[in-house]
Amino acid sequence: MISGKEEWRNFLISVLVVATAFTVQNINPGFFVLCFIIVFLSFFAHEVAHEKLSDLEGIESKSQLSSIGIVLTLATGILSQGLAVLAIPLLTKMRATETGRWLRKTEGINDVELGLVSTSGPIVNLIIGTVFIALYYFLGIWTFWLVSLINFWIGLSNLIPVHPFDGGNTVLWGGWLWFTSTLLGIIGIIGAFII
Repeated sequence: MISGKEEWRNFLISVLVVATAFTVQNINPGFFVLCFIIVFLSFFAHEVAHEKLSDLEGIESKSQLSSIGIVLTLATGILSQGLAVLAIPLLTKMRATETGRWLRKTEGINDVELGLVSTSGPIVNLIIGTVFIALYYFLGIWTFWLVSLINFWIGLSNLIPVHPFDGGNTVLWGGWLWFTSTLLGIIGIIGAFII
């Protein structure tokens, strides 16, 4: 899990930034609170996925704020009126620990381990987005659409195929996985706007 005051501070600032960027589509306190809750839970699920696989693979990760990422997040929110937000205010640095999977000694991080850990967060967001767009389709509850939209954008933003984004590590491990994940995210966003 997210540990330490600095990581929690960075996490909450990133949630605040992304929620603010999505709130541009409907500026009022109630909508901001709704966006904040959705982004908080979505980022938390994303980070838990990273953390669980990091522990399994023997990788230590630390999240830090990116000033360029914060500016890009807010700029895309403003330019798209909160409908297409690059949610990238937080970057994760990884390094090998002394022991990895099955408590074996590690020499460093290989592309497979890095790819697994990096891909886990965006995949979780894409799954959540898919589940909630289906719920919206069948139940017509607008909040489900918003949950879907936010999760698709968080997942896709993290799949940008350059370092230091998760997508940069995913491409190193398997271009097929990056392509498939990105394609599913794009289809999900298009579906959200068509439905």
